Amino acid sequence: MEGLSPREREVVSGVYLEGLTSRAVAKRLSISEGTVQKILVNATRNLLTDLARTVGTRRRLEDLIDVMLPESVPSPAEAWHAQQSAQARSELLKKFGALTAEQVANQAGSTASNRSALASRWHSEGRIIGVPLHGRTLYPAFQFRDGRPSPIVARAGAILRDRGLSGWPLALWFTTPSGWLWDRRPVDLLDEDPERVLAAAGEALSLPA
Repeated sequence: MEGLSPREREVVSGVYLEGLTSRAVAKRLSISEGTVQKILVNATRNLLTDLARTVGTRRRLEDLIDVMLPESVPSPAEAWHAQQSAQARSELLKKFGALTAEQVANQAGSTASNRSALASRWHSEGRIIGVPLHGRTLYPAFQFRDGRPSPIVARAGAILRDRGLSGWPLALWFTTPSGWLWDRRPVDLLDEDPERVLAAAGEALSLPA
């Protein structure tokens, strides 16, 4: 009864908890029986409203939990793989950074009113790599040179897309040490030895799917 006034609590307690009649409660509180009935109706309505609100909140919470709960609990191997993947993505963003579509447009000097159009077009043309994060697409910064797409990343990306890589796996290929590059990362050789990066991308096609 926290939402009731002191007078409403007195009336409700007398009728519902002590089992008194409206007349007895009216006499105790020195008010008319009609006033007791009016207070009782209003207090009951408020109590039912609060109850309905509480039940609705609990139902919404249960619905939210149901959405968040996976249909099946991941195996230890799946959980480990997901953790490693999340860590690799976090390290990529931390070490190399990523640009929003608006930032891509700004760095390229675009004057288009649609600030996401340029990045979307480059992405659809396969000239840059986009990765999804929290409902939006970001573009790893290592693939830009003076605000423009790196042609080596675009060419290597085209080769790797034929291998089925896209999004995060494609971006991580560039930032992960490769045996084809003497355990160096492709991103470190984009300017130093671009042909070797292209060769490493091509050799990735020979690996089993």
